Amino acid sequence: MTDVVDRTARKGLRPGSAPAAKPLDENPTPAVDVEALGRQLLGKWADVRLQARQLAARPELHKIEGLTHTDHRARVFGQLKYLVDHEAVHRAFPSELGGSDDHGGNIAGFEELVVADPSLQIKAGVQWGLFGSAVMHLGTAEHHAKWLPGIMNLDIPGCFAMTETGHGSDVASIATTATYDPAAEEFIIHTPFRAAWKDYIGNAANDGLGAVVFAQPGHPRREPRRPRVLRGPAGSGHQGIPPGHRR
Repeated sequence: MTDVVDRTARKGLRPGSAPAAKPLDENPTPAVDVEALGRQLLGKWADVRLQARQLAARPELHKIEGLTHTDHRARVFGQLKYLVDHEAVHRAFPSELGGSDDHGGNIAGFEELVVADPSLQIKAGVQWGLFGSAVMHLGTAEHHAKWLPGIMNLDIPGCFAMTETGHGSDVASIATTATYDPAAEEFIIHTPFRAAWKDYIGNAANDGLGAVVFAQPGHPRREPRRPRVLRGPAGSGHQGIPPGHRR
């Protein structure tokens, strides 16, 4: 047989009653130093994060609800210039070109942009995190000197032409070819079938003037395999790269 015990009964209390609540201290002493803990959680690039948060808090960078996509796109492009003017996007670039060689700080600052407007973060990521970084990490000193200053100051808005319709971003499956024409000293960019079209090129619809195009080397191959930055009105014609496009 099991005995049932009323555990609410305590010395000096009737069953069913509870002890009186103690008054709360209006100014309790915190168990931890909240400010110090918050600073610790910001990590190695705490100063960069705080600076980026202050920038993201400015109304010039905030999304305005109700804008058409055309007006929103134009506003975000203007916000990119605002980031340039406030030295918020050059941390990862070489110091000899005005950057800071600080890749970790660059990522930390980039993460904070999303609180202002996710579209701004994405467009900045295409310009400096994809287009600019591809030129910086895959290009030569010649490419750096020729292209990076304009990429950094937004004189050359750019695109990152890697994704293809048939496979997404599986670089090993890229079907677009780039065949060098030594007579013209140009590359012929060719998408041999529909699935090879690059339909999803960020920044190409309106603003892009250059592109880093990922492609298989065509034949004859007379040049070292290295990335090419293509200049031209990226928004003209079909958004993807059409077959036989010569640059």
